[in-house]
Amino acid sequence: MGVPKHLTRALKLLENVTKQNQGLTEAQIMLAKAQWLANDTTNALKQLNDCISKDFSMVEAHILAALINSEQGNTKASQLNLQHAFS
Repeated sequence: MGVPKHLTRALKLLENVTKQNQGLTEAQIMLAKAQWLANDTTNALKQLNDCISKDFSMVEAHILAALINSEQGNTKASQLNLQHAFS
């Protein structure tokens, strides 16, 4: 089963918003969530890592990265994300 049409539209919209406003980390997190839902975990993690590099204190980005890493079996990265989230 492919990606639902409404999720594809949301992805395109969020991609446009984040390209035009690169400082909107909240939009990047929404894009990462949408990419994760569309099974595009590589790009979701890239978005989250970009958010974290801009603002290391973004707990939501660390937690979502931990969740994605955990689902992929990368427990070390997941544990590190959680440690950063709670520090």
